[in-house]
Amino acid sequence: MNEIFQDRDYLQDARGDIYQVIGSIHTKEGIYTLQKYKKVSPKKSQNIHQKLIPSDDPISKVKNHEFRYWKQKGTNDLFIRILPNYSSKSASANIKQNMYKSFSTIFQMQMIVIPRNQILKHWKPQQRFKELLSGFSSKNFNEIQKLDNLERETIEVGITLESFFNIDISKIGITGSILWNAHHEKSDIDIMIYGTEFKKIINNTKELSAESKGLRRFKKIEILPLAEKMAIKTGLPMEECFEYIYKKKYLFFFNNRKVSITFAPNLQELLRYPLFSPETIFKSIKNITIQAKIESCEYGYYYPSLYKISRKNINEEINFNSSDITRLMVYEHEHVGYYKNGDDVEIRGLLQECINVPNFNDLKPIKTYQILVGGQETFGNEYIRLIK
Repeated sequence: MNEIFQDRDYLQDARGDIYQVIGSIHTKEGIYTLQKYKKVSPKKSQNIHQKLIPSDDPISKVKNHEFRYWKQKGTNDLFIRILPNYSSKSASANIKQNMYKSFSTIFQMQMIVIPRNQILKHWKPQQRFKELLSGFSSKNFNEIQKLDNLERETIEVGITLESFFNIDISKIGITGSILWNAHHEKSDIDIMIYGTEFKKIINNTKELSAESKGLRRFKKIEILPLAEKMAIKTGLPMEECFEYIYKKKYLFFFNNRKVSITFAPNLQELLRYPLFSPETIFKSIKNITIQAKIESCEYGYYYPSLYKISRKNINEEINFNSSDITRLMVYEHEHVGYYKNGDDVEIRGLLQECINVPNFNDLKPIKTYQILVGGQETFGNEYIRLIK
């Protein structure tokens, strides 16, 4: 049986470079990824290393990444981050320069697909968090002493999520640099939650208080940089982007350290995940704006997000029945976390024909159409906005 690779797992290839797995559905040929870190030689100068990092992405100019080295514990190998952010612009540059890029018959474009025989190491978020937790729970002082401050805070975050939101702690994972043991004192805590446990956060009505033991929501001033990035990606006004992000229920700090939470389907859900199959083909048509109703958000919190929609109105000319637009696929996390079943939305994105895509009801292959949000073609002019 083939090994399972899920969204936000990390891989190291035979050259020593570090890749982040993108999504939880892959092909027999290999695993969809983006290269996040490049292994570098300490003998070369910092100027040489800086030239390896793309700098023409408008998001990178806003975020202003501080150049630094990541040192992996246990090996002392040095790495630099060559994926400045997760915008479609950065992803495109990342793919273009990678040795594993190949044409995807599903997406009809170049993607990074790492052959399974080139994978040297595979780090899994749930396994890593379980290791941290077992070391902390062993009551062995020597084991506890081995944990650094970030590892201890990560355990506290997991325990707090369990106690405050009643999340099954076995469904929690830890991703990012701490997953592959290259974190530093300024690293964020990147949490994964698997399966429908995410609903316990989304549907929570309790306010964070002393009971949450250090976990707090973003302050308004801390939301501004996120709103600025969203405005660049979407073309929406800053004020509107701020309102959306302020509503998101899973943006947290813990003891003034940023906590990022991402959701992924569990293995049972993957068996009935109607995202795409090896036989699927997505054919891009044109940029389009439509009004639609969210019919199902069951897969709307995963990556990529998938919504079942019904068309309400379209003012642009197309050569098929507009009621055949039944899907919204989102590769941009800034757009996720605001929509529920029955919501009316206006969507600006890339219209695609979907051939042999699994049906929402029974996974039988059908032909339909979708709007893609988060692709390079619509960067700076794509959005999903609620119709009030």
